[in-house]
Amino acid sequence: MWIGWQKRLAPATTTRRAAARRLDTVAVLATATPDHSLSRAAVALRKLSRARHPHVAVVRRRGDRRLLAVIDAADQRVHTLRSVEQLVDDLATGAGELGVLDDTSRPPAPGAAGQFSDESFVGLCWQVGARLGRDVGLAPWLNATTSHRLLRRPDAADLGNDADAARLVDLMAKRELGVAAMVDIAQLPHRTVVQLVNSMSLCGLLDSASAMQRRSARAPRASRQPPPQSGHKLGWLKSLWRRMVGRASGR
Repeated sequence: MWIGWQKRLAPATTTRRAAARRLDTVAVLATATPDHSLSRAAVALRKLSRARHPHVAVVRRRGDRRLLAVIDAADQRVHTLRSVEQLVDDLATGAGELGVLDDTSRPPAPGAAGQFSDESFVGLCWQVGARLGRDVGLAPWLNATTSHRLLRRPDAADLGNDADAARLVDLMAKRELGVAAMVDIAQLPHRTVVQLVNSMSLCGLLDSASAMQRRSARAPRASRQPPPQSGHKLGWLKSLWRRMVGRASGR
């Protein structure tokens, strides 16, 4: 398993360096503050899911830099030696770091290469968003003035038996709302709403923008066409043109 992924993820050195430059926001190195580590991991996962290329990142164990997981955003899969819950915990506590595969990445421990499990990339994003909402708050790309419109419903597997999540999704399917309005209308705890908004946003299920951005998008654009000429000026030009043509023909 590892050998196959090593061949797939280890192109020429120049290609790897170019990939690293394109994924500078994806190369998340855990900091001493666990909250910051998880926030950066969330931003990196969002960038990874939206990037044209490359779509692959890895989670390494901090310290010995041994491979813990390979994230393939293009195929929407996560090949991991740990459960998704453990992987999220590693990113949250700083025990794991998210980045691109490079020359400093070490293969899994001997005997572990055949123990990769195949998990959902969307499931990983969902759990990272929920953990971020619980431990930190709103995702870094969102704020209190942001309003959210549901683009599509989450999969039933992501919602599970969460009645609160199902109620909030039904509410968002009807109208565009901010977090404060969701809390008031759905009568849910603020933290619960933030967790669900983070998860849905990270999974690409929301169209989020501030009120000012909404107004700017709806405002009509000024026309670039020149102002129309007055009838009097056009008549004068036509008269001048007829006189010039008459003189030319008289010659």
